[in-house]
Parts: sequence; C-alpha cells; structure tokens
Amino acid sequence: MPQQKRVRFKEDEQQVKNLHHLESGAVYSALLVVVGCGLLTSYLATRLPPALTVGDLERAPNAFIAERAWASLKTLNDLGPKPAGSQANEVLAYEFLLKEVQRINASKHDSQQLEVDSQTVTGAFSISLLNQSMTSVYRNVQNLVVRLAGSDVRPHALLLNCHFDTVASSPGASDDGASCAVMLEILRVLSRRPVRTRHTVTFLFNGAEETMLQAAHGFITQHPWAANVRAFLNLESSGSGGKEVLFQAGPHHPWLIEAYARAIRHPFAHTVGEEIFQLGLIPSDTDFRMFRDYGEVPGMDFAHIANGYRYHTRYDSMDFLSLDVLQRTGDNVLALTRDLAESDELAASDLPVGETVFFDFIGLAFVHYSAYSGRLINLAVVVLSLIVPLMCFARARFDDVMREIIVGLVGTVFGTVFSIIACTTIARQLDFFGKSMTWYTNTHLILGLYCCPALLAHCFVYLFLTTFYTNSKSNLSLGQMTQARLIGVNVFWSV
Repeated sequence: MPQQKRVRFKEDEQQVKNLHHLESGAVYSALLVVVGCGLLTSYLATRLPPALTVGDLERAPNAFIAERAWASLKTLNDLGPKPAGSQANEVLAYEFLLKEVQRINASKHDSQQLEVDSQTVTGAFSISLLNQSMTSVYRNVQNLVVRLAGSDVRPHALLLNCHFDTVASSPGASDDGASCAVMLEILRVLSRRPVRTRHTVTFLFNGAEETMLQAAHGFITQHPWAANVRAFLNLESSGSGGKEVLFQAGPHHPWLIEAYARAIRHPFAHTVGEEIFQLGLIPSDTDFRMFRDYGEVPGMDFAHIANGYRYHTRYDSMDFLSLDVLQRTGDNVLALTRDLAESDELAASDLPVGETVFFDFIGLAFVHYSAYSGRLINLAVVVLSLIVPLMCFARARFDDVMREIIVGLVGTVFGTVFSIIACTTIARQLDFFGKSMTWYTNTHLILGLYCCPALLAHCFVYLFLTTFYTNSKSNLSLGQMTQARLIGVNVFWSV
C-alpha cells in the first residue's frame, strides 16, 4: 500500500509539471502579448481625434471646428486670471462672449431663432462642504444666457453650462475657458442648421463658479428661462487637457446614460468616479450641485482630469492644451446635445428612475446596465471564481485544501495591512521633508515609491508564512498547494 501511494504521488507531480511547465517560446510569446496589450491600451487611452479646421467646412458643414474654438479660447486665455469682481471677468471676458454671440446671431440661418439675455443677479443659499455648513451670499454676479429656440411648441429645454471666471492665480484655459470656447462653437454650428432642433437649447455662460457656484444658483432659482430646463450638460475641468470624463449622471436617471451610449463617438465614463465624487471624498464641487439641488433637474457632469497638478495654477494655460482636445470634447458634446434636443425623454412627464452601472472599454465601446444586473453579475463572478478552482480538488482531502486556502487568505490580508502601513509611512516621510505630491508631475515614480514597497510587503508576509508554516502530512503536491493558496487570494478579492 505505501508503495502504491508513492507511485500515485509521482504521477500527480508529473501531471502538475506537465500542466504548469511552458517552453521558452511560449513564455516569450505570452510576454509579448502582455506587453503588446499594455502598449495598445496606453495608446488608446491617450488617443485624440484629429482636429478640424475651417478648410474642412466644405465637406463637413455641420461638424465641430476646433480651429474656431481655439481662436475663442486664445482670447479668453490672453485676458489672464478672471476672478469674479475683477475687470477682466466683469467687463473684458463678458464683453468678448457677448460680441461672439452677437456675431453668431448675425450669421445664423434664417430659420433659427436666437435670444440673448444678460442677467445680473443677487441671492443667498446654504451649502455644506467638507462636513461644514455655511451660507453663501452674493450680489450682482453676471450670467450671459443664450436660447436657441426649438420647433416644438412646448417650451422644454436642454441646458449647456460653463463658467468664464477663474481663480485669482490662473488664466483658466482648461478651467473653464476651453468649455466656453466649445459651447460657442456648438452654438455656432447649431444656429447655422437649416432645421431647428425639436427642443430648445439654452446656453449658460456663468461668471461666478469659483466663488462657491453662485452664478449657477442665481440662474436656476431666478431666471425665467430656468423653469423650462428638463436636463443639463455641465462642462468642467480639474486638470489640463486629455479626454473629458463623464463622472456624474442623473442622479438616478438611466435615460441620460442611454442617450450617452447612443450619441457619444469617443466614450470615456466611469461609475467609480461618480461614486467617489458623490461620497464627498473629493474636496470640490461643480454647478451640477446647484442644478440638481435647487432646480431638481437631472444632468451630466463632464471634466478634463489629465495633468491635475496644473489645476488652479498659473500653468493652466493654452500652452498645455491642443486643438485635438477641443475637437474631441466638441464632437462628443455636440453629438449628445443633438441627441437630447431631439429626444422624446426631454418632453416626457414620467421617466424611469434607478441606478446605472456604466463604463467604457479603453474608449472603444461603452457598457451600461442596471445596478440590479450589476449585483447579479458581481455575485456570479464571485461564485464562479471560488467554485471553478475548487473543482480541480475534487479528489483531494477537504481539510488539506481548506488549510491552504486559509493560509492564502491570511497572507493576503496581512500583506494588504502591511502594504498600507508601508505606503502611509513613505507618504508621511515625504510630507516631513516638504516633498508632498512631488511625484505628481511624473506619475511613473509611483512604481518605485508605492507599488514596489506594497509588493515587497506581500512578499515578506508570504515568506514569513512559508518559513514558519509547514504541513508535512498534507497529500497535496507543491502545485496544488500553490493553487489552493491562490483560491485564498480569490476569497479576499471576492469579499
């Protein structure tokens, strides 16, 4: 009997060796596939569509032209910082936007009807930020409001919003001059179409966002056109350049996500961003809050997030933007505006509500489904990730397998704890030496500063377990023990 047992163990070890042993050619091929996928993903993550110029108008008369938007952005950028109350904001920027709208009005198609209103508004509201309640009082903040009338007799409207004020330290090319330039070009394109959109499109250029969202509050609570707004698109920035990300939607209006899926040519959206933002983990806010809370209007929040170290600094200038950035944002927002302005949902009185899970796949496809479906998918993945590996141990002793699973789970838990301790210690030391966030302009430094110490912490924990834990009575081969411990890792991530 002992002899038969030894023979069976040798056969098991041979099977494990055959299963896990790869020839060098296969190893190199697998490595090339992994590296190739990484390079392709990196390329797709940063790819931007080529910018259109005025010369492309003949073949694409209804397209967004980045060159024209770039000219508008240059004027706003050259004005320098434009804080609310300054001459640059209250006079120069406002007059430039008004003149651009007047030029657009003069060149619009005869079938279009364009109305312009200058709003100077005073008010107050309560707001809570960083667990602190406060009252914001404002006086004589400015809004430039433009309305492009729709063909429907009902006055339902879609609102597009941006702000032309900046913080005192920044020219605000990305936050939020680029959005103003994009909206001007969208207004220009829509106004030159021979056919009106079904619903009215209202453009709000607000002059006091950086002062706690005051101008947006003044519009949504006091302007007569605000009562007709049924949905909004808010264009923001917390970085400089790159792709605009959809990071808030609704809330609880899945039809907006469906419109995004239909219309957007270059998707970039993540539910995770929405959850992080709405949980208050990011100490910031946008005009989305004003429209949602005081107007009870659903909408979508877009922002450029690349190169966030330039946000609210003197480096937020045109030097770090490109025509391609404006083209991508313009293509997406124009397509979404057209879709919503023609949609049945904008006029519907009773729309379905609920939570939606959404994300894009490296910019090539957009995926969305209900939160209920998401829970079912998560549950199925968790169950399968545990059951499928366990099926390989159908003939093994249950207690041997469970013992190794527990070792894998305990090792992962302690590895995670010590990884957090290691990374926190490094971060505190950087703070102590006055080097906080110094890695931010070169994010590859994260690999050495945080990723390597985190991996080392896991390695040391497993080395400790391997040194002090042995199970000589186990019937599992080395390959099976490794596989069982990986199931423990699976349990950690499943939880």
